[in-house]
Amino acid sequence: MVRRVDAHPKLKSRAGPYYYSWAGISGFYRKYLVNPVRVRVETGGESADGVTAIVQNSDPFTYFASRPIRVCEGIAIDDGTLSIGVLRRAAQRDMPTLITRLFSDGKSASRHRQVEHFDDITAATVSSISKDREGTLRPFPLQVDGDYIGERTRVELRADPGALTIVA
Repeated sequence: MVRRVDAHPKLKSRAGPYYYSWAGISGFYRKYLVNPVRVRVETGGESADGVTAIVQNSDPFTYFASRPIRVCEGIAIDDGTLSIGVLRRAAQRDMPTLITRLFSDGKSASRHRQVEHFDDITAATVSSISKDREGTLRPFPLQVDGDYIGERTRVELRADPGALTIVA
């Protein structure tokens, strides 16, 4: 989605969150409902398979205009841990309740029936488990801090407390 939005900077600046929403919805119907790349998240002896993994080191995940969008729980920018939400499947029937939770102050997206949630994580691996017809692992798109940085078949993540110095 971010790659698509970044390819059209004028629309991004004019329509802002509404253009992101359109890109997300159209991407959902083009990619997720057809043949999504499946990933496996492994951390601390636990694992979960899904179609999307969102890793956070702060809350909220992002904003829709001025409204915070919360995906994961139990995360603070200064606690030295990560929080991960894994969307198990992308079915049209699950989206209304998931989207409602993303915009809700009362119901958590991380407690949705199609989301596996891990918190207080210091390291994790996200790997593709989807293969093409030749048996080659299919890469998944990777976004870091709002920027599309390419496609990968495996990413190793870890929290590095104190790695960033902030001068206020």
